[in-house]
This record gives sequence, C-alpha cells and structure tokens, in this order.
Amino acid sequence: MHRPIRILFTIPNFKNAGSQYVLLALITRLHKNDFDIKIGVENHWDYAKKVILENNLVQLPKPFQVSKIPYLKQYIKVLKTNNIDLVHSWDYKSNYLEPLACRLAGVKYLYTKKNNSWSRPWQLKSILSHFIVYDQPEMKTRFFSNQIFANKIGLIPHGVDLLKFFPLEKSPHSAFNMCYVGNINSNKNQLFVLKAMLNFPENIHLNLFGKPDLNYKSTLESFIEVNNLKHRVHFRGFITQSQLPEMFRTQDVLVLSSLEEGFPVCLLEAMACGLPVLSSDSGGGAKFMLQDMTKDCLFSIDDSADFENKILNLIQDQDLYQSLCKEGLDLVKNRFSIEQEVNSYVKLYNNI
Repeated sequence: MHRPIRILFTIPNFKNAGSQYVLLALITRLHKNDFDIKIGVENHWDYAKKVILENNLVQLPKPFQVSKIPYLKQYIKVLKTNNIDLVHSWDYKSNYLEPLACRLAGVKYLYTKKNNSWSRPWQLKSILSHFIVYDQPEMKTRFFSNQIFANKIGLIPHGVDLLKFFPLEKSPHSAFNMCYVGNINSNKNQLFVLKAMLNFPENIHLNLFGKPDLNYKSTLESFIEVNNLKHRVHFRGFITQSQLPEMFRTQDVLVLSSLEEGFPVCLLEAMACGLPVLSSDSGGGAKFMLQDMTKDCLFSIDDSADFENKILNLIQDQDLYQSLCKEGLDLVKNRFSIEQEVNSYVKLYNNI
C-alpha cells in the first residue's frame, strides 16, 4: 500500500491573501488516501485556525524578517519535521529562498504564477523550482519563453465551484446596476467607470464592493462630489465570497476596469451566477477567459467610448443581454469548473 504524498501548501495568510479561496477549494477536494496535506502560513495564525484545523497548520518563517541563512535553516527544519514530499506555493511574492530551501532538503517545489510581476528574484525563484504552473497563456510568452523552462511549465486555469456559484432568481430593482467586486485602488481603476458615468443616463448606478485604499477612495469621492454622482455611486464595503451569489441577484453587469490583471476569478464567479461581465483587456487573463465573447465583453481602457457603448448595448438589446448571460454560464461549466482545475493538479502531483 503506497503512502499518501505529503504536500505543504504555502500561503502568506488566510485573511487577505487573494488565493485563499482557490486554495481552500483545491485542498478540500484532494482525496485523503492519496494526499496528506499541511498548510503553511506566515501571518495571522489565529485567523488561519478559523478555516483550517490546527493540526494541519504549519508556521512558516517570515522572509525579510530574518537573514537568509537563518531563514533557510528554519524552512528546512519545517520540511524535515513534517516529512514533506512536495511544496506547492500559492504565495504572490518572489521569494526564491523557499525553492532553494526545498532543493537543499531534497523536496520537490512548484509554484502557481498568478500575477504579472517579474524581476530578477522571480527569475531565481523560477529557475530553482521543479515546476511552474501559470493560469493564462500570455504568461508563457511573457515570462517562460526561455528554453530552461520548457520542461517544467504547464497551464492550469483556475476554476469555480458550481455548487456555490449558480444563477438565482433576480431581485427586482429599478436602476441598471453595474457592480465592481475587489479592492478599490488605482490599479483597479474605478475612476475610469466614474468618468464614463458622466455620459450615462441617470438610471445607471455603480455599486462598489471591496476594501478601499483610503487615498484612492478620497480621489473617487472628490470626483463624485464635483460631478454630482453621490446618488448613483455606492460604496458597499467588503463582501465575502459566500455572499456573492446573493449580491449578484441585485446587479445587472459586473465591470472590471483594471490597468493590470492576472486571472480575474471574479469574472468567472459572476458568469457562473448568470451575470454578464465587461472587462478591460489588461494582462491577458480576461481575453483568455472570455473566449468568443470578447467582442461584446472586452474593452480597452484607452477607449472610454467603447466601454460606454457596450454598457448601452446591454441595456438596449435584451437579446444580446440574455445571450451573454447564457454564453457566460455555459463557458464556466464547460471550461472553468473547479473539478477541471483539481484534476489537473492531481495529475501534476502524481507526475512530479
């Protein structure tokens, strides 16, 4: 009888790390007879205990708070104490000491590349890794085109749990509600949508769900005040993932106007709930995700008129609106379910 593969999943924390929901969806679906799971966190230990059993948690050393040699020694001790076979990192940082510690300890290391950051430390991290997963095709040409990566990279898109995200009956509302879900900051570029609202009819509203950067929120509030938009723009605060399907009942379209994005899962979550989406063409993830729907759902942040026309088309053409609702739902079911993502990782873990 074979011993289960002992995997250490690493993530900075379960409080505000963007990958927490994706990681939780993955580990809850790994068969316990095949995989023995540990989760390593750097920060917010008490918060981690709310979502992970404490005997499955491992305290990781914190990079940049100790010098390199002590960090490597502490990390190697974690690996040996817990008899780890494989480390899978969901960290967004370019911490090359993590794969180096694995190399020194004789442990396999892979990481999932989720953002468009790149630097010399990212190169070192990638060279030291045994395998790298990227979640949308443009990352391959952008970061991993060098032949040294040819045999240790693979595409695994993120998936959505269709038992949690599915269409609910619409809640009656009079306004046409655009919504945004995520952090409110300069990269997310909500100001772009506010400027477009100056050319929209009065019945088009914007609902912002997420934690704000206070300086950027102040900029938005000043624009809202000067342009008399207070009755049409609403800061709704942070919303948990479990609250999203109910919230989507009251909305008409999800808008994403980011300057730079990796793989924006919020688009998939909205489409799984039967909501059409409009996204900026920034970073390649949305274009890959939307497939044949890009003509109606993708816009350039350099062309406000294009965005404005797409919103008005959704309001004026109900056939188009209903078609995009159905196409988006079918797209998620056929190409981006959580089961497809998990199956791909299971094959990788067994082969690596």
